[in-house]
Amino acid sequence: MKKLLLPMAIAAVMPTTAFAMGETDTTFYGKMNVTAVHSNFESSVDGNDESGWNLNSNASRVGFKGKTELSEGLYAIYKAEVEVFVDSGISGSSSDDQTFKQRNIYVGLSGNYGTIFAGRSDTVLKLSQAKVDLFGDLQGGDIKNWMSGETRSSNVINYTSPEMAGFSVSVMSILGEDAGDRRDGLLDSYSAGVTFKHEGLYLALARDENVKSGSFEKQFLNINRFVASYKIGDLTLGGIYQQAEDADNYDDNITNATNSTYDEDSYVLSASYKIGNFKLKAQYGEGEYEVNEVEVGGSRFDDEFEREAWILGVDYSLAKSTKIYTYYSNIETSDNLVSYSEEDDVFGIGMEHKF
Repeated sequence: MKKLLLPMAIAAVMPTTAFAMGETDTTFYGKMNVTAVHSNFESSVDGNDESGWNLNSNASRVGFKGKTELSEGLYAIYKAEVEVFVDSGISGSSSDDQTFKQRNIYVGLSGNYGTIFAGRSDTVLKLSQAKVDLFGDLQGGDIKNWMSGETRSSNVINYTSPEMAGFSVSVMSILGEDAGDRRDGLLDSYSAGVTFKHEGLYLALARDENVKSGSFEKQFLNINRFVASYKIGDLTLGGIYQQAEDADNYDDNITNATNSTYDEDSYVLSASYKIGNFKLKAQYGEGEYEVNEVEVGGSRFDDEFEREAWILGVDYSLAKSTKIYTYYSNIETSDNLVSYSEEDDVFGIGMEHKF
């Protein structure tokens, strides 16, 4: 009950405070996204199938964001966002009533020379994908199922330049104060990228250096990612290609595996087309991986495998803020000892409401 009262109290106070000051622009926002999902899981260990229905909250969230004018052209900015679990709470949590989880929370300054903030945030590399991932946050659909780099980091300091001739640059330092590793320098771990926008064209080039990430066993990785998307009329096409490998301090990953190594070569292609209130969506992804000297279940092994994913979906817009949708995904993995999954089939029906 106390966890529920705090966000409600903030919601009641903040708009009133902003109005009284007269100089602070505060927005309360959120998204509720709930899906009934049927999944079928085929084990690569014993060959048994597991299937069933479950309810997912799909990173539903509430938050506040705003700015206060400090002087002409200079603003203090802030954002405080938490994930809301609409169903029974965080999967695997010891407490079924765990309703909130920290997302992007930061404070900073914005002006003519760009924006700088500090706190917790999605990395520059993660944000570089823009909206190429058409099934983000959905079970069996999100690109994190076969691509590393979908990371939200704590203890970050981020600078983003103003847009000039369509170009913008972002650099994020990720401090290692609570990582228990050797990252004690300002830029020992960073995420950086450059984006270009012109009419319907979007391009991005981003890099993670020594950032804890991974689509299977999380460890410190170096990742290079290239993103491209193009919108022409009601048709939008997109693609991401990336390469990832273990960083210098790979032995500090969460599995405590000594001298483990990781290599990834992955990509995703997506397309969407609007027809009236309908949006047709298709996405295909593939990855090749090499994982050496990883400890799983008390045993150490080397493994090379491939993962292939394709997802089809249809959205129907009830209003600008509300849609219902359905999707089907299939993920196949060859010779995979890391996730113990040979094939996953997921079918979902859901609703999303933004406010």
